[in-house]
This record gives sequence, C-alpha cells and structure tokens, in this order.
Amino acid sequence: MGPGVSRFAAEIAGLAPLAGFPAEQAGKLLVTGLADPEVSVRHCAALALSTQPHAPAIGPLLDLLGSQDSLLARLAGDALVASGSHAVQGLLEIIAQDSAQVKGEAARALALIGDTRAIPTLFRLLESESALLEHWASAGLAKMGVGMSFFQT
Repeated sequence: MGPGVSRFAAEIAGLAPLAGFPAEQAGKLLVTGLADPEVSVRHCAALALSTQPHAPAIGPLLDLLGSQDSLLARLAGDALVASGSHAVQGLLEIIAQDSAQVKGEAARALALIGDTRAIPTLFRLLESESALLEHWASAGLAKMGVGMSFFQT
C-alpha cells in the first residue's frame, strides 16, 4: 500500500464519520473540508454532505460544480440534491450563467430534486443543443409529471 492510499484512508476516517452527526459543528468541519487543498479531502467532505446536508455548505458546493475533477463535481451535485429545495435557487442561477459542464451538473441536480420552481428553466433546457441538458430537463419534467396526459376510460 503506497503513501497516497494510506493518506486517503486517513482522510476518509477523519471526515466521513462526521456525516453521522447532526451537530452544527460537524457541518462546519465538512464545509471546511470542501476547501481543503487535497482533492481526496474535498471528495470525502462532499460525500459526507450528501448524507448529512448542511445549508451553509450550499454555496461552496455550487462552486465545486465547476471543478476540473469530474468526481468532485458529481459528488457536489449529489450533496446539492440531498439539500433539496434549499439548493434550487442557486442551481437556477448557475444554469442562467455558467458553462455547459456546470450547467450539466446543475440540471442533473434540479431534475433529481424535482422542485416545481425549476419547471420554466427545464423547459428552456429542452431546446438546448446539448443532449445532456436536454436529457436532464426531460427527466426532471417527467419526474414532476409535467407534460403528462391522463385519460379517463
């Protein structure tokens, strides 16, 4: 086992258990972990926040959606999904102004959250030239039952 593996194991042992504690202090430590210079620490913090959402983490998680590390961006998106409706406004703002990669993660999060405030934005994404954005827009609208027809027989 190399030094990188043992350091990663130590980081997981240090941060991941914090997800099991609802205390405000644990949330603060996880938010601090999101800014750690070591990417594996940021991975662990984002993963922990996906099981123990913490409202003050939403801003830093939104920032991580644009990470060059695709795993970190996905874990941040998962943590935002866990934050639910509290993350919707920030996700809508990101879709209005950011790059295609960031929009993809934000659209995925919005689709999985299923908050009706996202309906107008998801409809606009249906017209996107990005198949990924179109997919998540369609999935999100379907999850909310938008566009479905019901027939009585």
